[in-house]
Amino acid sequence: MKILHTADVHLREPGDERWQALEEILEVGEKEKIDFLVISGDLFDTENIGDQLRPRIGNLFSGHDYRILIIPGNHDKNVFEQGYYFGDSVHVFRKLEESLELDNLKIWGFPFTDLRGPELLRQLRKIKNSDKEEKQVLLFHGELLDAFFQRKDFGDEGSTRYLPVQLSFFEGLGLDYVLAGHFHSGFRLWEIPAGGSFIYPGSPVAVTRREIGPRKVNLLDLDEGPREIELKSAFFQQVEVKINPLQEENPVYQVEKRLTALPKNAVPLLEVSGYIDSNRIGKTEDMVINEMKSLARRFCLEENISIELRDVGTILQDDLFKAFEDKLEKVDYPDRKNLWELALQARLEVRR
Repeated sequence: MKILHTADVHLREPGDERWQALEEILEVGEKEKIDFLVISGDLFDTENIGDQLRPRIGNLFSGHDYRILIIPGNHDKNVFEQGYYFGDSVHVFRKLEESLELDNLKIWGFPFTDLRGPELLRQLRKIKNSDKEEKQVLLFHGELLDAFFQRKDFGDEGSTRYLPVQLSFFEGLGLDYVLAGHFHSGFRLWEIPAGGSFIYPGSPVAVTRREIGPRKVNLLDLDEGPREIELKSAFFQQVEVKINPLQEENPVYQVEKRLTALPKNAVPLLEVSGYIDSNRIGKTEDMVINEMKSLARRFCLEENISIELRDVGTILQDDLFKAFEDKLEKVDYPDRKNLWELALQARLEVRR
C-alpha cells in the first residue's frame, strides 16, 4: 500500500505557483499508483481563502483513483466544518477518535488544536495500540521539540509554538509512522523510541525565501518505507559568488554563469562579495555593480540581491603590497590564497 504525504501548501489563489505545486502532487499520485494522498495540515493559507477556494478544491480533488486524507492545520483549523464539500475522494479528520480502518491499515488524524504539555499527551493517549497485525499511521500538524530548529524553518510563524510534541509522546502507541506537517524547510525523519518514524516532508513549494533547495514530497510504501520525490515546483536557491581581483574572468560574467546554470524552477537569492581591480579590468566599482544589477533584473532578482564589492586596484599597485606579494611567492606556504586575502583585508583596515 502506498501513501503520498505532503503538508503546508498554503494555497492562496487558483493558478499560482502553490496551486500548480498541488496539481503536480496529484499527478505524482496518479503516476505512482498510490492508495492515499495525505495532506498534514495548512492546505490553505488562511481561513477566508479556504472558504473562497472550497468549490475549486472540490473539483480538483474529485475523480481520482486514490483517496485524499486531510487534517486541519493552524492556518486553516476552522475551514473544514462538518458537511462542507472538498471532493468525492476526500476524507477530513475532525476528531482524533475517528480513525479510518482499511484492510491491515489504521489511520488516525489529529486535527490542529491549541494544546500543549500534559493535556496534549492525554489526547495522544486516545490512540489505542492495536493487537491486530496491522500498520498504524497518524497524521499530525505541529512542532517536534526533539529536533534543532530555527524559527525560519516554520515559514512566517514567528515565535509561537504550535502543538509542540516530543518523540517520547508517541512511544508505546503502536504507531508505525507519524506523517507530520508544519516544518517547511525540507524532508526530515526521526525514529520514535521503541519503534516507528516521525516524518516531515517540507513544504511542496517555497512559501518564504527561507525555504532553500528543491521541494519534495514523501512517498511511503508501507512495506518498503519512505522515499523522497523531488517536485518541479519553484524553490529558492542561495547563490554566493566571491570575486577575486586576481582572476582573469570578467566578474559580471562569473555571476551570469552561476545564474544561468541553475534549474529553471530555481529562484536565486544572489549574494556577491569580494574585490575587483578596476585598473586591470578597465571598469570602475560603480560600473561593475550597475552591470550586476542590470543582470539581476534580467533574472527578476531585484529584491533578492546583495552586492558587497570593493575596488582594491590602488592597493594592489601599492609598493608595500607588491613587496609582500613578492615575498609570498618565495615562501613554501600551503594556503597562499588565504594568507593573501588576510593581508589584503589588513591593508584595507589600515586605509580606513
